Amino acid sequence: MIRFVHDLGIHQHMYTNGTLCTEQNLKELADAGLEEIRFNLAATHCATRVIEAMAMARDLFQYVCIESPMVPAYFDAFVRKREQILATGVDHIHCAELHLNKNNIGNYAREELYQYNDGYVSPMSSRRLTYDLLDLAVQEGWQDVVIHDCSNEIKFLRGVSDEALGSIQYESEIDGLPITWFRDALKKYDFSAPS
Repeated sequence: MIRFVHDLGIHQHMYTNGTLCTEQNLKELADAGLEEIRFNLAATHCATRVIEAMAMARDLFQYVCIESPMVPAYFDAFVRKREQILATGVDHIHCAELHLNKNNIGNYAREELYQYNDGYVSPMSSRRLTYDLLDLAVQEGWQDVVIHDCSNEIKFLRGVSDEALGSIQYESEIDGLPITWFRDALKKYDFSAPS
């Protein structure tokens, strides 16, 4: 399938948690024409073996990326292993805003939540962690890597795009939140800029 799509001239990418990546199967994917591979490091809390798979992939694919939902455990693991991760030569890091559904909302019952434009419901900490990662990249002067803020706003705009290919259905997977929840959350959340 990958070779067929590649021969049509369509750029394609694949998501993986990286746990089953080997030099052989990565090479087979690259030989079939896969241009981009995206690793979800949050799925394994930045496991060393997955970071090593990213390094193997660097020599095989045009683009090696990270796409992970921004949650505290992932952020903490990423910060601890950032030198090893950046040394893989990763091209871009997609900081996906976590959206909640009936299967995971219980894990965030104590968090401040909000809903963007009648769409996804997310913990507000997911936004803050993206900004914290961007701040860290600037402070440390990371080079040759793009950090993409994949927020609910971006997902909404992609969903209303006129393009048929690549557009998404942007709607909540759970019942919506009353607008007062967001207002109350904003009152509790510290938005002051560091001095």
